[in-house]
Amino acid sequence: MKHFNLTRYSVTHPIGIFMIVLFFVVLGLYSYWRIGVELYPNINVPYVVVSVRYDGADAESVEQQITKPVEDALSSVSNVKHITSKSKTGRSQVTLELNFDANADAAAIDAAQKVNAIRRKLPDDADDPVVEKRDMDAAPIIDLAMMSSHPLDDMYSLADNTLTNEFTKADGVSDVELHGGRDKEIAIRVNRDKLAHYGISMNDIVSTLKKENKLAPAGSSYTDTRQTQIRLSAQYDTVEDIRKIHLTTPSGSSIPITAIGDVVRKDQKVSRFARINGQDAIGISIYKNSNANLVSTADGVMQVLEEIRKEYPDYQFVVVNDSADYVRTALHNTLGTLVEGLITTGLVLFFFLRGWRSTASVII
Repeated sequence: MKHFNLTRYSVTHPIGIFMIVLFFVVLGLYSYWRIGVELYPNINVPYVVVSVRYDGADAESVEQQITKPVEDALSSVSNVKHITSKSKTGRSQVTLELNFDANADAAAIDAAQKVNAIRRKLPDDADDPVVEKRDMDAAPIIDLAMMSSHPLDDMYSLADNTLTNEFTKADGVSDVELHGGRDKEIAIRVNRDKLAHYGISMNDIVSTLKKENKLAPAGSSYTDTRQTQIRLSAQYDTVEDIRKIHLTTPSGSSIPITAIGDVVRKDQKVSRFARINGQDAIGISIYKNSNANLVSTADGVMQVLEEIRKEYPDYQFVVVNDSADYVRTALHNTLGTLVEGLITTGLVLFFFLRGWRSTASVII
């Protein structure tokens, strides 16, 4: 029985062997341009974070009224390894570290159901709980600073209402966080002497403001071909709307809210700062999905940034950090080292084989 000799077959069938080698070369080049690029291997430890805002409450109140009830509700979520919580002024955050083989999507859905079940037990003034999956080791891939001559509250409003949505549309972007800026609020500067004169308490003012600020369903309107939902909208739109509110005194008389104080629109108490080179700015941090490619995601974000710069020429955007630059540099150095290795190998082979055809065949 004659045995198959690979060496003899390769020598006697050079065109077939060349086609096989060419196939793998083309496949390698195609894979080179299509393969994802990351600096480190992806190790995805599943975490679920539940956060609740409770403006105006101190850390102890947040812990007692929000953090503990949320912890008790989340204790029954399956595949939980550790539960950690943070309570600070105006905010509660409960983090679930899941088992490595746990399904983070299913755990997030389960956690959302648990916290929604206890929503009525939380303070009415607290915001609805927010449940999200996060990679706790994740860092923003791009940090931007937005500067302009416009007021900081206008800049923050633009970034929060428009720019975050634009950046989120880029492929691979999971979250956009803002830093710095100012928020506007409508404040009532109450005169204590006038409160005492009319016999009105602060609770009376708060309850009246809540009652007057409503958005509620009011039924439906039907025709032969159409159904229209009707809602009662009595929400405040401007400062003037609040100035028209009337309060009821213990004697039964009605007085305008301006009789006991001034209604003004002003900046909220400053609790966050973002500066670049000593100038106030809005910081924008962009995060990618755990399974997204860093370089392609960063390229998509930069394309969106160029479009934003054209649309808002009176705003200046500075790239403070771009993590993809380091990856590109590392990839370029690796490619350069590969080319140097091929050239060095080719010279050594040519020195011993004394033929450029043999050398080229081995290099390929």
